[in-house]
Amino acid sequence: MKEQIKKNWFKILLIIILAVIPVIYYQNQQAELQLKRKKQENDYKIDRAKLLLETEKEERIKEEKEDVEMEELRKKVNLELCLETAEDAYWSYIKLNGTLADEEKGTYNAYQSDWDEAEKRKKSIEDKCFNQYK
Repeated sequence: MKEQIKKNWFKILLIIILAVIPVIYYQNQQAELQLKRKKQENDYKIDRAKLLLETEKEERIKEEKEDVEMEELRKKVNLELCLETAEDAYWSYIKLNGTLADEEKGTYNAYQSDWDEAEKRKKSIEDKCFNQYK
């Protein structure tokens, strides 16, 4: 009888073990699948974050480049305006200190010292322009 109980005990234990193994295996598989899904979600989030950072970086570089181009254009335009001011100052000095020689041609007569002074003033303004806008 004791031997019969030992055999039955062994069979019951074997049945329980055989019944529990698939449940444990199934739970393990579910846990692995959940880990894989979590890893994929995290990888996706990381890739998405990297893409956003790259996009932001490219946009920032593009904006900085546009800012530099706008600044260069502003300097160029201001330099041209400043140089025009120098030219206007030159002719204003000549018109003030010289006499109109030929109205049709727009030529002027002036002393050499007036031409020199006009050139000197023009050069001074041009130097200021180049120092400020280059």
